[in-house]
Amino acid sequence: MCPASMKQHSWLRANRRAAPMALLVAPMGASAMLLFAVPSSPVAQPWSIMGGNSIFALVGVTVAHFVHDPVIASGFAVALAIATTSSRAACIRRATALTPVLGGPAVVSAGFLFPFVPVALNSAVLVALGFIFRCHGATIRMSTWPPQTITAPRTGRQ
Repeated sequence: MCPASMKQHSWLRANRRAAPMALLVAPMGASAMLLFAVPSSPVAQPWSIMGGNSIFALVGVTVAHFVHDPVIASGFAVALAIATTSSRAACIRRATALTPVLGGPAVVSAGFLFPFVPVALNSAVLVALGFIFRCHGATIRMSTWPPQTITAPRTGRQ
């Protein structure tokens, strides 16, 4: 084995858990909640999920590329993401703009590919699962808290 491949092999062994984590994007949980719990909402539509997440991630990567202080970059990323999509119905998942700024080495190494591979891929899979979920007639019943008591209707007899 040559020294270069030994170095790469040892890096893969040391970081074998880092590769799958690079495909996980935290704000997809909020998108999933909106998609499955309130599917008729404008922010739960395919454009809002796929377009909003991808645009916000692209804004975040661009800000992270130019602004190297994470605190200042976080503010710029969220502000620019809101300004970019303020006229559209995609303005709900601002945390997607923070992920490239605060994401660490996996996001930095992805660079401008990050909005497309993990973010757009996660969004497309989520929209497809939501479509399948709704086509099969499944619904999520939202309950109220505290539970309301149901009284029986009164009949004519007392």
